[in-house]
Amino acid sequence: MGQYKELAEQFVDYVGGKENIIKASHCLTRLRFVLRDFNAVQQGKISQMKGVMKAQHSGNEYQIVIGTHVGDVYTDVQKLLDSTGDNDLEEQEGKNKGKILDRLISTLTQSMTPVLGVMSAAGLMQGIVALLIALNLLPDGSGQLIIFRSMANTVLTFLPIFLGYTSAHTFKMNKFVGLFIGACLVLPFLDTGLAENTTVLYTLFKGTILETEIFHTFFGLPIMYPPGGYMATVLPVIFAVYFASKVEHFFKKRIPEIVGFALTPCLTMLISFPLIILIIGPISNFLGLLLTSAVMGLYNMSPIISSIFICLIYQPLIVMGLHWPLMPIQLTNFAALGYDPVLVCIWVSTFTQFGAALAVYLKTKNPKTKALCPPAMVSALFHIMEPGIYGVTLPVKKRFAFAMLGGVAGGTLLTLLNARNYTLSGSILGVVGFINPNNGDISGLISVLLAILVAIAVPFVLISLTFSEEAAGSETEVEKKTTEIYSPMKGIVKPLEQAKDEIFSEGFLGEGVIIIPETEKVLAPCSGKITTFFPTSHAIGITNDDGVELLIHIGKDTVRLEGKYFYPLKKQNDRIEAGEVLLSFDREKIMAEGYSLETPVIVTNNKGKELLIEKSNGQIDYGESLFSVSPKLSVEEEVLAVE
Repeated sequence: MGQYKELAEQFVDYVGGKENIIKASHCLTRLRFVLRDFNAVQQGKISQMKGVMKAQHSGNEYQIVIGTHVGDVYTDVQKLLDSTGDNDLEEQEGKNKGKILDRLISTLTQSMTPVLGVMSAAGLMQGIVALLIALNLLPDGSGQLIIFRSMANTVLTFLPIFLGYTSAHTFKMNKFVGLFIGACLVLPFLDTGLAENTTVLYTLFKGTILETEIFHTFFGLPIMYPPGGYMATVLPVIFAVYFASKVEHFFKKRIPEIVGFALTPCLTMLISFPLIILIIGPISNFLGLLLTSAVMGLYNMSPIISSIFICLIYQPLIVMGLHWPLMPIQLTNFAALGYDPVLVCIWVSTFTQFGAALAVYLKTKNPKTKALCPPAMVSALFHIMEPGIYGVTLPVKKRFAFAMLGGVAGGTLLTLLNARNYTLSGSILGVVGFINPNNGDISGLISVLLAILVAIAVPFVLISLTFSEEAAGSETEVEKKTTEIYSPMKGIVKPLEQAKDEIFSEGFLGEGVIIIPETEKVLAPCSGKITTFFPTSHAIGITNDDGVELLIHIGKDTVRLEGKYFYPLKKQNDRIEAGEVLLSFDREKIMAEGYSLETPVIVTNNKGKELLIEKSNGQIDYGESLFSVSPKLSVEEEVLAVE
């Protein structure tokens, strides 16, 4: 079942169950049920359901108005009506939704985000330990050092266990099975049993970066266990839990709940883990190696060029939410080397937002803009860039460009000074992570402090020198942009409140007017895109170039004509210009069938917008102004606009 399973079940139940439904269908905003017994409908319960705008018995149908996501709800209703008890359509649909990269980034985000807090805390512990060693406050080999290092290294060492739990949550499976998989991947016995052996049976992929020595087999199949095991890795456990979730879902559908409590986890683990060790782990490990090899290859060719490139794209990647794939590279380097030489350059990028916000704070006279700056500055000091990006720099593109330049300058300086980050620590306190924990060398600490100053200074100076309130647009004056909507028909215009269909007359779907057409063509009321062209051609959804969403609904209940007498000249997703003919229809024949042709023209995303109705009564011709749409101003914005 899909995301509206529960809602669909309630609808089916409240209209009398599957046995009472002869046929289900939908139009642009409402579910339509043809029922055997309309007295079986629980009208009160349906009307009180969250998301239901209106429910009514109309003609030979029962209609439930829920909005433009009706198609998704209908899909789940249809699954219930057609269900055989073994429906995998949700999984099949999920495979087709979204691009692979989008889904991968989304998965990494959901799995990594819950761990970042404790990971940063552990990184700070590592930095503190390094500082104590540098100051000779922790003697080498002391009990204090052993305990502190154990705390600092636990998260990174056993990262797959943490990610096993969070990934299980992401993939909606038993979280303790996810923990089990993560723990198995870092089990010391597994490492000593599979990787420590004096006899090498043979070597796979010899001479390549994927070269793997085989010490053991599993029923004749080679066990490709990486030399360092799976400690501190990211991709293997996420892919492993994803596979295990599919296995678990398979057994959940087939094993009775009374015995499934123990049997389902047992079978899931019994089937999943050998395949994880034999196939999924090696493949995901190889992917990580290839990714790291590509970045390291660029770095080894020219550390300076690679640093400039990485720093230049890093902040735009954050804006697009595409920065998560960098995390496995950092972790792989930490696992293999004990530090990250490649992506250390982006460590100071966050401080560019501090410099930018400080400059704007000192320069602007706008109280609203000034209020945005202190939170952005504090967040930047703790390696959180989003408040600064979205609140201060991105709205004025040159500020964002200056911040990018600051990141390039600071990051390149770190690379030139050969600084190394020995921890995964964030925030200004994380500078202690640049102290070498092995010998207490503080040269890295001095380097990163210099780089931070450069990263702050570049955007601060550039913004201070070029700052102007006018460049910010809305900083000194509030623009109230107005969008004109023109009549798509020739005929008689009336107030929306006079519509025969209560769904429109009561304003459930938005504000606008109705037109009684006197001709047989519908023209584009604005320039934009046809986002919905209903298969029966009686309703058209348009999003104009300013983001205003319009609905033109020709006639009342004309969906029942199933497209008869409607002749579309455009199709869904077409780009349209104001005045283009969208469709024609046979006015006389539609009315002869007993249907009203009153046509609501409404703004469906009217929240936060004001409609100025140019003509609410009387004759109107094609292309005449029907109404205008403008953003509503908040009280604070109105005061600023007056000032």
